[in-house]
Amino acid sequence: MPRLTPLPPYESYRQELLPARIGERLSEISLALASAADEAGLAPEALALIAEPFARRLMKELHMSDLADFRPAVELWKRVRAEDVAAMFEDEAGKGP
Repeated sequence: MPRLTPLPPYESYRQELLPARIGERLSEISLALASAADEAGLAPEALALIAEPFARRLMKELHMSDLADFRPAVELWKRVRAEDVAAMFEDEAGKGP
């Protein structure tokens, strides 16, 4: 049974200067989105349609005071809701090719 690797608390990234590692830590937004999509009853394929626009919308709302300020990111992930993901899917699916 695969298990997620436990990551250190955000505070340990305070001195991190490598954007790839910080980006890796911020990638948890994908898990929040996948969980909300599952809760909304969307097929996994729906994530291909909504992942980028949803992440862009969330990142516009993200206000970090500096690179070490992860508290707003955590609060943002808590606001990822199934209803919002379902609504975004409806919007994106309605746009057509």
